[in-house]
Amino acid sequence: MPQIDHYGCVVDFLGRAGLLDKALSFIRKMPIEPDAVIWAALLRACRIYKNFEIAELAHQRLIELEPKNPANFDSARTKEKGKSVIWRVYQRRNKNKINK
Repeated sequence: MPQIDHYGCVVDFLGRAGLLDKALSFIRKMPIEPDAVIWAALLRACRIYKNFEIAELAHQRLIELEPKNPANFDSARTKEKGKSVIWRVYQRRNKNKINK
């Protein structure tokens, strides 16, 4: 039976090939819950191929799984129009705090 490492390799291979939609579809169909390594592999591929939409999803999942891991904030420095994915997520999460 495949283990999480095997699924991670498939996501990494699909991502390196630029098949980001297939990688995301694969993750969603996995019979086990994807871990932070899976989402980080997808995020790295998104940075290479500049897919900001999937990058934001992958980054959100990383933050949900490991909210206190500073590497998740550093690894997601994907820029779109001068704003990092991290900053956009941070702004959304803290919108109420900032407006008070």
